Amino acid sequence: MRSCRLTGGLSQGHLNRRLTTHRFDGSGRARGNTFAPGTEPVAVTSHADADACEPRIQGEGTIEAMTQTIAENETYLFGNGLEVFRHHLLDFQVSRYLSDGNRNLHEPVEEDWFLRLIDSCDRPDLRFCDIGGGIGYYTLLLLKLRAEAEATVFEFLPAHISAIRENLALNGISPGRMTLIEAAAHVSDGVVEVSDSDFSSHVVIEDAPVAKGTRHRVPARDLAALLAAEPAPFDIAKLDVQGGEATLLSHVVESGQAGQIRNWIIGTHGEAIFAECLDILSPHWRILHQDPNPPHQPDGLIVATLA
Repeated sequence: MRSCRLTGGLSQGHLNRRLTTHRFDGSGRARGNTFAPGTEPVAVTSHADADACEPRIQGEGTIEAMTQTIAENETYLFGNGLEVFRHHLLDFQVSRYLSDGNRNLHEPVEEDWFLRLIDSCDRPDLRFCDIGGGIGYYTLLLLKLRAEAEATVFEFLPAHISAIRENLALNGISPGRMTLIEAAAHVSDGVVEVSDSDFSSHVVIEDAPVAKGTRHRVPARDLAALLAAEPAPFDIAKLDVQGGEATLLSHVVESGQAGQIRNWIIGTHGEAIFAECLDILSPHWRILHQDPNPPHQPDGLIVATLA
């Protein structure tokens, strides 16, 4: 049976194959170039009719002025070649992407590990579960890199559900390669209360302090039940649910579904959740990487492979 286990390191060639960034020429337009990691300039691109909305670059990695208005068809080009609609991103995110050393990526340390996990899998039809899909960044990245890969994505926020579909089309990826579950990943099926605050949206925990954002109710799907119904394990699962990571991990393990996830890449929120996730993972998965405060990322990061 072919497997997806990580062995070996992250080679320079591995990164050079994927890191395509864009340099501004004299006219302010971007042109494609490939650079070694750590040496590449960073930039954004816009469609021709949105010139007035282009961020201007002051030196390397800083923004002179953020956009005040964003055209509907303006796009943002990441250093790895992914393109998304600019209005799906927040200004502070773009500022982080363009900061010194970031390489114009969403979360560079996490992405490097994601690429390592993809390369460790010798299955052309790699199966990915994106729990907390956001605007679809990691799903898009995988589906562009692996022509036969498929993704299952949990996302409950209507704006992000629309963004995933729009960005899929923008990158020329068939929607048939993705199963989009328009619900919150949870410990049971039903309806849950969520706090709607864009990229910080999350399921409201009972008796927790009042969260920021508007509260409303959305469908919920039992994550462990979904895993149990799958015909084969997921090769990679990304878990980033703004504070509910330990709850979902515990539910998967206690439901006997640990073997349905070969590799985890987890964004944690707070030191206590980071430590709790490590405790839950350790008996079942080998920890490959742990960092409660990786550079250029707002969340902690844990990467683990099935023991």
